[in-house]
Amino acid sequence: MSASTETVEEAATYLARLGYENKPISEFQSFFARWKDPLNASRLRPDALKEFNEGPALRDVVENNRDDLVQLMLPLGFEISNSVMSASLRQTRETRRTEILDKLFDNGWDINRPVNDNCPPAISLLLEHVDLVKHCLSLGASPNANSPSGHTVMQRAVAYAPLEVTKLLVAHGATIEGTNLLAHAACACAQAEATTGSQRPHFEDRRETIHYLLDQGAPIDADYSATLDANMQTGDGILFGTMTALHFAIAGNQADLVQLLLERGARTDLKGWSAWKTEGQQVNSVELARMCGFEDIAVMIEDWATTRACP
Repeated sequence: MSASTETVEEAATYLARLGYENKPISEFQSFFARWKDPLNASRLRPDALKEFNEGPALRDVVENNRDDLVQLMLPLGFEISNSVMSASLRQTRETRRTEILDKLFDNGWDINRPVNDNCPPAISLLLEHVDLVKHCLSLGASPNANSPSGHTVMQRAVAYAPLEVTKLLVAHGATIEGTNLLAHAACACAQAEATTGSQRPHFEDRRETIHYLLDQGAPIDADYSATLDANMQTGDGILFGTMTALHFAIAGNQADLVQLLLERGARTDLKGWSAWKTEGQQVNSVELARMCGFEDIAVMIEDWATTRACP
């Protein structure tokens, strides 16, 4: 079928099938030749390109790890959408190869552009692999980047990355002072305590990360949602609300971590809420401990507060 008899919509459907079925590059080349722009042979017709960009073809070739097809399609005018970048990052994590990701960066995707409204830039989804983090940093990735919703690269790092990666980001200018990183690390620590199997984060790394953040001067009473845009409701913002590091340690039934945070100066009177543990109610640390059924932690905090109040 030639472009003169094939509608743009029919062509888009055919292209989507080529991508989904992972066809040889020769079939793609033959197809694109029919839709070249007569005024610019290096690009596709604008009407066809608009329709093709609304389809899944580029995302599918990325998911199929087809470096050859990505190289073919980008110069023709295919757009790098959020879904294409997300597919590339999944492929990069799985293969530990950066060829396709690098082509997306080389063809217009700013390395510090958020992946979507709730997700910081690309480096934030590669943080569990130090080699990939180093690669992104070498290309100019900022460790202080964020998303429109207010989620940051460093929040993801302290929650999911090995401590080695967090230290690497700090060495490249990441900010700790004035952040709420401690709450995010403590949240991951509490989640890890309640999780088993392959989904369990690196629990010991979270403990080490919390100690590191405290030593680096991270604010101890900053709450989880402090950086989030109140006008953009996010799932984690609703789930974890305004819980502080101390609140997370309590909710995770981590008495030793509670003790550490108290010794480092965490306030026991601050109230916080979350859908996760308080059903939206504002509660202080003692109230939270009792709400969770951890009487021993409630008594520990009360004793600590009493001792500190004595002259």
